Amino acid sequence: MPARASRKLSGVGGLKREEDDNKERNTKGKGGREGKKVKRVSTVGKIHKVKDVLRKEINSKEDSVPSTSKQKSQTSAVLNGSPASPRTGELYIGFHASSAGGVHHAITHAVSVGARCLALFLRPQRTWAAPPLAPSVASMFRTLRNTHSIQEHMILPHGSYLVNLGSPDKEQRDKSVEMLVEELGRCRDLGIIMFNIHPGSSCGKISRDECIRNIADGVNSAHVRTVGSGVKVVLENMSCQGHIIGGDLREIKQIIDLVVDKSRVGVCLDTCHAMAAGYDLSTQAGFDRLLEEF
Repeated sequence: MPARASRKLSGVGGLKREEDDNKERNTKGKGGREGKKVKRVSTVGKIHKVKDVLRKEINSKEDSVPSTSKQKSQTSAVLNGSPASPRTGELYIGFHASSAGGVHHAITHAVSVGARCLALFLRPQRTWAAPPLAPSVASMFRTLRNTHSIQEHMILPHGSYLVNLGSPDKEQRDKSVEMLVEELGRCRDLGIIMFNIHPGSSCGKISRDECIRNIADGVNSAHVRTVGSGVKVVLENMSCQGHIIGGDLREIKQIIDLVVDKSRVGVCLDTCHAMAAGYDLSTQAGFDRLLEEF
């Protein structure tokens, strides 16, 4: 599960580290008398302090795990559904970066604010037609990602809002599959291993079950046409509005159950959508309920 106050778990506003967050300065009163020592803490410093506390809690929990189980989690090739290095206990902060002028600019923008993960669009998101990805741009993207040590599973592109794999209209479904195949090809060329989409909508013209079957068929078709790329289609949870599929997490499961190559399908938890769907993430109970049902 890729982890944006942004919306996805995979992207909050970027942060820059400061070498020294906490400094004590002596202030002088009138007549040169030494005043009180004032401890100044920047906003970034406060955030780092919270991160340190969270990291200690994670390490403490891991230390309590029996060694055999702990070793298994450390060496596993998959962590929370996505390829990952051994658990570090670190928080990866990112945001949805602009790719205007070329997708490689998204890396530059992310790095400029201290982000360690990012989301982006790989093409114009509200038009069916788009220019092909230039090889030079793909090369710059890969070079910048490697230069700034952004791990491949920390990049999650978002699909076009026009895609509706569950549409009752066959022409719309076919166009959606074509675009998904094209975007998966862009991911392959950029060295990106996951691609996020909204599942789809019945538009109120077919049953939800039929819509779910259409979505799974679309994912299966895209997988067949991109064999060997290894790019995973990531289904985003939605907000239980209208005829859109995926607000009920059971619908996400139904889609995955119908996908043939389950190694190439995953889930992105959108916290904004989850709140709108009735999970009160402002409370521990609401957060626990989301994770339990997930």
